[in-house]
Amino acid sequence: DFGSVPIGFTPARVLTVRNVGDRLARIVDVPQLEPPFSFVGGSYPGTGGTCGVTLAPSRSCDLIVSFAPTSESDFETRLEIEYVASKKLQLVTGINLVGNGGPTVVKQIAGGERSYCAIFSDGRLKCWGNNGAGRLGLGDTMNRGTSPSQLGANLPYVDLGTDRRAVAISVGTNYACAILDDGSLKCWGSNGAGQLGQGDEVARGDGPNEMGNNLPAINLGTGQQIRQVSAGQGMTCALLTSAKIKCWGSNFTGQLGLGDTNDRGDQPGEMGDALPIVDLGTNYQATSIVSTGAGHACAI
Repeated sequence: DFGSVPIGFTPARVLTVRNVGDRLARIVDVPQLEPPFSFVGGSYPGTGGTCGVTLAPSRSCDLIVSFAPTSESDFETRLEIEYVASKKLQLVTGINLVGNGGPTVVKQIAGGERSYCAIFSDGRLKCWGNNGAGRLGLGDTMNRGTSPSQLGANLPYVDLGTDRRAVAISVGTNYACAILDDGSLKCWGSNGAGQLGQGDEVARGDGPNEMGNNLPAINLGTGQQIRQVSAGQGMTCALLTSAKIKCWGSNFTGQLGLGDTNDRGDQPGEMGDALPIVDLGTNYQATSIVSTGAGHACAI
């Protein structure tokens, strides 16, 4: 029994099969599972599972099964494995798998200057508060949260693109950035110093047709993916999966860490492979971006 699992979460359980007889057992029917139940990794016996084609007497092996509910419903299926110990001795072992999808819950919340965003367990995103320059990502500049009728089911989800979900969010002074489930990064709101990383100073999210598939992911270089993002006051830093850091946007006090005071990301040709990596010193790698403030950044 997986119990109640919020939509968007995928817990796993270890199931142990033991051969209590005195003969070698051989699998003749490999089980298939019906969604939302599945073997971890998609195939029997699950990533990390130890069961194979045969199971020796008095030995045991493990199966690893996950449960990923897609709706607030009850789910049940049966896992059965058929073994043969001899021509005349066939064995079936099985167990019922049950669980129910619970309501989505808040997985992360982030606040900036007069605005907040929350990621739910299913990866959807809602933002509320001040909406200057479209920082809520709703295609307008109307504040949300000033009356009860603007919240709850009436508060729209942020459109991140077809089938895209958010895994992390950072809210800056007047803009927001989200890491998506494909490892890409999208930012929207004010863009006066190029903090949205689009090679211009045009705000995004304050008008129709500027979000979703129409909002480009930020180009941080060939093959680069994002581990962490921090939005500050007009400047953004990203920790890459390569343990390197890149920063762009306002740079009036050298907060981008590039040895000058030139803004980055507000002109064409400044992002992607052309955006330098912050030099943290020989053999140093970043594990976390602590903060990006009004005119500085810090990293562990």
